[in-house]
Amino acid sequence: MGGVESMTNKQTFRGEIVREIRKRLSIQAIMVSFLLFIMLLVFLFSIQFYQLNKETTTIVSDFSNLKSDAFTMLDSLNESTVPNYLATGENERYLYQQFYEKASSFGDQSAYFVMNAKGKTLFQAGNHVEAFSSYFLKVVLMNNQKRHHFLKVVQGKNSQRYLLFFSRVPQSENYAIFVMNGSGFSPVGLQYGTQFVIADNFDNVYAKNTQSFVKGTIEKIESQIIAKQLFFFDGKLYLAKNVLLDANLSLYTFVQSFPLSVLLLFGLLSVVLVTILLLLQANHLAKAIGDKTTREIGLLVNETSKIRDGEKKRLSVQTNEEFQYLAESINMMVDRLDEMRLQQLTLEKQTTIFERKMLEAQFNPHFLYNTLENIRIMIQIDPPLADKLILSLNRVLRYSIDYKQAETTLESDLEIIDEFLKVNAVRFEKLRYQIHIASCLKQISVPRLFLLPLIENSLKYGMKKRSDLTITINCYCHGDQLIFSVEDNGPGFTKETIANLTKKKYKDQTHHGLENSLRRLRLFFPEAKLTIESVEEGSKVRFTVMGEKNV
Repeated sequence: MGGVESMTNKQTFRGEIVREIRKRLSIQAIMVSFLLFIMLLVFLFSIQFYQLNKETTTIVSDFSNLKSDAFTMLDSLNESTVPNYLATGENERYLYQQFYEKASSFGDQSAYFVMNAKGKTLFQAGNHVEAFSSYFLKVVLMNNQKRHHFLKVVQGKNSQRYLLFFSRVPQSENYAIFVMNGSGFSPVGLQYGTQFVIADNFDNVYAKNTQSFVKGTIEKIESQIIAKQLFFFDGKLYLAKNVLLDANLSLYTFVQSFPLSVLLLFGLLSVVLVTILLLLQANHLAKAIGDKTTREIGLLVNETSKIRDGEKKRLSVQTNEEFQYLAESINMMVDRLDEMRLQQLTLEKQTTIFERKMLEAQFNPHFLYNTLENIRIMIQIDPPLADKLILSLNRVLRYSIDYKQAETTLESDLEIIDEFLKVNAVRFEKLRYQIHIASCLKQISVPRLFLLPLIENSLKYGMKKRSDLTITINCYCHGDQLIFSVEDNGPGFTKETIANLTKKKYKDQTHHGLENSLRRLRLFFPEAKLTIESVEEGSKVRFTVMGEKNV
């Protein structure tokens, strides 16, 4: 029967181990799957951000070169050629020649103007000079007279976009203007499909390689949409980057990320596949660990069963280090139990003596603290009374720590109780007490101070409700019974408190002392009983014992 039970327990234990390991590994498998998916997303987005940043840098570099070359050309012409032409009105052919030589690197998408501060055209050259209104150029110059170099995006009469480079001619109010068609700006080396738009602060587009986010016939970029690095638009996910090219010119680059539906589907399938593989591996691992663990535990169970049945004295198990250590620990415990059995008989012989001394030591230290404080005060205001207190306290303390005799007579014990109450009467001025003892009980042997916890209980709880507490101690015979009772006119016991005391559920040390007194009394009177009740005004606690043998 025991073998069947052990086998059943072994199978149950194995099942619990397998389930617990499977549960934990399953959770970890799902977490790992999602972590791998997140890492894949981070990796893919990192690649796209890297490509976007790289091509953004390329566009910025190409525009910076265009800007630098344009102003270099203007400054070169403004250095001598333009001033000479404006001063003499001659050498117009030479100015044409110089412009076309220097502008050849820009292709045929450029134009050149020289204008005075009033907007009058003094010289012009190039294929796009007719695309601009002289009035518009005049307005631009009037609004930027204090600036030496600046840029302006404009739309020509032919609806094409141009970038105007303005450079002031030295020592004059005239300006040289270089015009570059937006279609002529085409960065080299864009390999990853990056889309770009160059626009001014008013969202006017200069150059672009896409119509995305460019609206209207006047071609304004929707800058508020692509202002974030990552955004959704029309169900698509985009990565974007914004770079300031000039004080009033910005570059917007963006690239469409992987299709969201495809990305989510791929991620879900990946998570499911990886999770299934990890769960299969977790299930296999859980079974392997469960089998190995329960096999070794089964050996320990069989060995301990033999020790329980008396067939063996020690375990003889050869397993791995953990269970070998456990077996050795069990053997040490068995040896220790054998030693303890040998000591048990000796200890049991001393139990009664030790228990009696321990129970007699349940003396409330607060009584001593309070009494010493009263003595300190009385020495100053009433030395004779302080002297009496010292004598009473001396008798109580000597009596309580004298272990030469474990028992005493009831009369002697009540004399010490009287001294104890005298000391408390000094502390509590309205405290009253009475002690009544039948003559037939004066010489009866009792444990010392066994009534003290009952009296302390009355003092502790009675004084909380009324200062004129009265305690009555009655010791008398009733037929073949001896009655020891302590009554007071305090608040009494609630039904809950009486029930807890009856069931030995003590909430504080004072109530625990009632049980200790009963145990001590039963060392003298084995049939002693404790009765707790509330009377009309107060409480009553009494011990009842059979007295024929002891009286």
